[in-house]
Amino acid sequence: MNDDFNFVQYNQNFDHEFTDKHEWLNVHINLLFNELKDIWIAVHIFNTVDKEWDKRVQEKDVPDYMTYETAKCPLCQKKVLLDAMVNSHGYSKI
Repeated sequence: MNDDFNFVQYNQNFDHEFTDKHEWLNVHINLLFNELKDIWIAVHIFNTVDKEWDKRVQEKDVPDYMTYETAKCPLCQKKVLLDAMVNSHGYSKI
């Protein structure tokens, strides 16, 4: 580290909390590792969702189960309104 480095110029709010340049550096390295841990957790969550998405309901599992792209949905093309929506929280009438 350059001896001319002045951490006060980068963050004026912390000038009174650090006793030396090394303490400032240690705190910021610790913050960096905490951010990297949060990023790793987010990546893990998205990878898990991707894996579970492949296990979604298939047509053979539920009689009369249908999935379509919005543009190709025959019910959408006939302007049939939804009666309800089903998600992870359950069944909600509209």
